[in-house]
Amino acid sequence: MTTAVVVDTMIASAWLGLRPSERKARWQPLLERAAWVLPFTVVAEMRFGAEVARWGQRRRGVLDRLIARTGVMPPLDAVTDAYVDLRTWAVRTGHGLGAKEHEADRWVAAVALAAKLPLATENSIFDGVQGLLRADPEDR
Repeated sequence: MTTAVVVDTMIASAWLGLRPSERKARWQPLLERAAWVLPFTVVAEMRFGAEVARWGQRRRGVLDRLIARTGVMPPLDAVTDAYVDLRTWAVRTGHGLGAKEHEADRWVAAVALAAKLPLATENSIFDGVQGLLRADPEDR
């Protein structure tokens, strides 16, 4: 049975490189058999990065194909509700996700929380978020 996993920018970007990476090798056994869910913010961050870096048509094609084979989660009501709850909690408790520079990270976590799916990430900003399931690349 295929399981779904929310994938953050850091992990998804490992699939865009022209050379093999340790990160991709670490996550590939788990993610090659999973249905990817990309939060809308991850898609925006990757497209912005490609634009700023002035990627050519070939490299943009790799990005477009990656996005096309995933499910992209928009800011549905359940996601925005999860975002509000998460941001409120983070600000009240002093968790790092309450900081302005973690806007995109809050949306990523909100998608995972709303969908009740594990998050594939190596970002420690998500540590300690109650109810957030974390994917483990060692789960094969």
